[in-house]
Amino acid sequence: MSALPSVPEIADFVAFLSKERNDSPHTVKAYAHDVTGFAVFCGDYYGGSWSWAGVDRLAVRDTQRRRRIRRLRRSARIVWG
Repeated sequence: MSALPSVPEIADFVAFLSKERNDSPHTVKAYAHDVTGFAVFCGDYYGGSWSWAGVDRLAVRDTQRRRRIRRLRRSARIVWG
């Protein structure tokens, strides 16, 4: 994996996946990408300062909804050009 995310909690999580769980490099990279994206989303969703403990189910639900919308748009572009 090239570079660890700069958020310490994410870097610790990625190290745990890699060293403790011995996940494949592709799995570790995918998790790092997804968790980093979720952290960026939370910064936007909460308007700046936030904590992992303060993330509520509405934020999780909203990020899932946004991902579904992006997937549908991508599929529509493939089908309809």
